[in-house]
Amino acid sequence: KEYFEKLRIYIHDYNAIYEEISGDISYLIDPDNINERIFNAITGDFIDEINPTQLMKAVKNEVEISNTIHAHMKDGLAMFKFLNYIKHTDYTLLSEMDISDKIRSLRAEQPLFKDISFTTIASCNENGAIVHYHPTVDDYKMLEEGFLLVDSGGQYEDGTTDITRMFALGKPTKEMLHHSTLVLKGWLALMNAKWAKGACGQTLDILARMPLYKEGLNFNHGTGHGVGHFLGVHEGPHGIRNRFIEGQEPVTLVPGMVVTDEPGVYIEGKYGIRWENELLVEKDEKNAFGEFYHFKPLTVVPVDLDAINISELSDCEKEQLNSYHQYVFDSLKDVVEKDELEALKYYTRAV
Repeated sequence: KEYFEKLRIYIHDYNAIYEEISGDISYLIDPDNINERIFNAITGDFIDEINPTQLMKAVKNEVEISNTIHAHMKDGLAMFKFLNYIKHTDYTLLSEMDISDKIRSLRAEQPLFKDISFTTIASCNENGAIVHYHPTVDDYKMLEEGFLLVDSGGQYEDGTTDITRMFALGKPTKEMLHHSTLVLKGWLALMNAKWAKGACGQTLDILARMPLYKEGLNFNHGTGHGVGHFLGVHEGPHGIRNRFIEGQEPVTLVPGMVVTDEPGVYIEGKYGIRWENELLVEKDEKNAFGEFYHFKPLTVVPVDLDAINISELSDCEKEQLNSYHQYVFDSLKDVVEKDELEALKYYTRAV
C-alpha cells in the first residue's frame, strides 16, 4: 500500500467503485466487457476504447517468454506420461472422469503447479462432438474403441498451458482417421505459417480451414485465442478466426504474442476431433520486401500417430510433422525418466 500510495494509487473496498464513479471527469471504458451497474453509475462522459492493458499483457517480455517455455516443457512431460499411460492400459476399464483425474495428477507432480487452467475436456467418441463437453462425477462415459479427445491445461507459476490431443483407442474407423488427418493438415499449415508484418489472425485463419473446406467441412469456433501468462487461458485482444466481429477492430499479430492453433471437425452423434498447440509469434527475416514473422510452437507433446492416416499426408506435411516431433524429443529427452526414453523416441518417430 505504501508503494502504491507513492504512485498515487489507493486501495479501496471492492464494492466502493460504485460510489467512487461520479463527477464530471471522463472514463475510458470498453462497453463489451464492463458490467451494467458500473456503466449506469457513470454520470460524466466516457471514451469507448479497448482496455489498453490487454495489449500490454498480450505481448510477453523476455522473462515471461523464458518462463512459459519452461512451463510448457513441464506440461509436455506430464502429457507424454499420459500418452504412455493410455497406450499401456486397458482403456475399457476407464471412464472419461478417470482420464480427467489422471491428467490432473500428472500435472500436479510438476514444480510450480497451482491448478488446472480450465475444466478438463475428456470426451470419447460422440461426446467429442459436443465442443465444450466435460465429464462430471454424475455424468460421464466409459471409454470404448474409437477416439478420445482431451483438451486440458495447467496453471503453473511460470506459465499457462492449453493443449488438445486425440488418442486412438483400439482401431478407429477409416472415416475417423481421415477427418483427423484433415484437421492435422490445417494444424500443421498454421503452425508453419510465415507472413509479412501487419497481418491479423483473420488473415491466417484460412490456412487451418482449407483442408476441411476442400471437402465441404468446417468448424464453428475460433481457430485460436490469446493466452495469458499465469493469467487467463483465454485472453485477448488478438486471436485467429475466420470472420471479423462487428464493432471490434482486428488486432495485428506481433512478436511476443501467444496464440493457440486449434482447428477441429465435429460429426454430431459420432465423434469430435481437435488438435491444439500454443504458438509464440517471433520475428523471421527482414529484406527488401519487408519484415516477416513466424510461429514458434510452445507446446511439446507428441501427436498420437495411431490417430491419423499417415499415407494421406504430403511429403511437405510429413516433413513438418517430423520436424515438430524432433523438436518435442529434443525438448523432453533430458527430463524424462531413463526407462521412458525409448517410449519418447517411439512416439516422436519419423514418418
